[in-house]
Amino acid sequence: MKKRIVAALLSLVIALSLLGVLGTVSVFGAETVEETTYKFLTTKLGLNNAAACGIMANIMCECSFNPQAGDIDTNGLYSYGLVMWNGPRYERLQQWCKDNGYDYTTVDGQLRYLRYELQNGEAETYAAMKAVPNTFEGSVEATVLFAELFERCTKTSYGLRAYYDANRYWPVYGTGEPSSLSGIYGVSCNYPVNIKKGDSYTLRGAVVSYTSYLTSVTAGVYDSSGRMLTGKSATLTPGSNYFAYEIRSLDSGVVFGLLLAGTYYYRITASNETGMYTVAEHKFTVSSEPTSGVYPGFSTGSPSGGCGPDCPGLKFIDMPAATNWAHKGIDFVLEQGLFEGTSPNTFEPSGSMTRAMLVTVLYRLDGSPGIGEFENPFEDVQGGRWYTNAVLWAASCGVVKGMSKTSFDPYGSVTREQMATILQRYTEMKHLDYYNRADLASFPDNGEVAGWAFDGFSWAVACDVIHGTKVGGASYLDPKGTATRAQVAVMLKRYVENVIPDVSVVPND
Repeated sequence: MKKRIVAALLSLVIALSLLGVLGTVSVFGAETVEETTYKFLTTKLGLNNAAACGIMANIMCECSFNPQAGDIDTNGLYSYGLVMWNGPRYERLQQWCKDNGYDYTTVDGQLRYLRYELQNGEAETYAAMKAVPNTFEGSVEATVLFAELFERCTKTSYGLRAYYDANRYWPVYGTGEPSSLSGIYGVSCNYPVNIKKGDSYTLRGAVVSYTSYLTSVTAGVYDSSGRMLTGKSATLTPGSNYFAYEIRSLDSGVVFGLLLAGTYYYRITASNETGMYTVAEHKFTVSSEPTSGVYPGFSTGSPSGGCGPDCPGLKFIDMPAATNWAHKGIDFVLEQGLFEGTSPNTFEPSGSMTRAMLVTVLYRLDGSPGIGEFENPFEDVQGGRWYTNAVLWAASCGVVKGMSKTSFDPYGSVTREQMATILQRYTEMKHLDYYNRADLASFPDNGEVAGWAFDGFSWAVACDVIHGTKVGGASYLDPKGTATRAQVAVMLKRYVENVIPDVSVVPND
């Protein structure tokens, strides 16, 4: 009786395997569809393990390694086979196999036709597959490239394919060099550009960790002060073994429809066993415009701190990497107590520098002096705010003027020409060297500098406080551009080093 049951079960398993239903299950040593595919990709097509894993992750998402799989695609045409050849491509599969003596319904026939395609009409895909490095990140790159170039599927499915590659195929077939990196990146994470007030927005894409398991993922919308307005986090328990995580799993917790008209920041952060990373950070607006979004493709995450446990900005999840141009400047202003974060765990380097922020920084630079009996003329500056004393000090010293006699506009953004002029006024007030001037003729946009700001810009360039922004090999002053917190941090570092090198700034308790 037992022998009959075992024989019946074995017959069922073999039948299901032959039909492709159990394409990834080995039957007493018999080669599976998955194993046959891997061997063909590496021996007959000469691809490395990374490329093979990337293609296999796509096949898994297309048909679960069932060569007889078929379906009606979104374009209304029939798709069939390992890579779900669609419409005319399916017809060409059938004709080529017929002309060359192969059965198009079999794994052998389909793999041979796949080789023909890659070596002929899909040569761009083949070249891309042969070029990927034989590493874990190379396999994820191959996954996305094959999805984009060969499958031509929607970008929203890239993340799932990367997930299968990272969790299923590279651990089994990825015998190439392991990754030397420990970072996290986003795979085609979409971010909003313009959202119509009241509209919803759907998150797509995935975050992928190089070598260690993910421990948390957060998607959220923040205001300019770094406060999360809407968002959701996922904490991945030890042993969950996530190398990749779908952003859409957090979609229900990011409610874009509640946002009022204005400018916001969309941020994806994730942590693995080596630390916290900012995967994506983008500014977007809510207005009367229709909803739109962008897929940036691979988005490499920036590590928090990035320079070891003693980095002043280690606690900030959006701290630029140690190699970033702004890192040392941010380190400096944090060490000197000139800047604080916009929240306990964010610095907001790409956020706009507001007028309140700037006068507070200069107030701290000056030692936070008392303001005496100076009367507050500004109706939009209330008593007891974090910037109140700094605004009154700056106005009394003439370092920063109000927008009018009764308005200071504390949350207004500071432009680069305003920044240069304010620093020059502060220098003059401190009786330091404010006489240096530079010729601005070499900057293509020097004519865009306002008349009242030209002298301040000339001084700032002469003192090496402002270098200009590089665009296509040329340096631009960008006078009307908003000064970011990162840019101001770097300017402050240069200012202290070049204009007041003997001044010792002591952080306030």
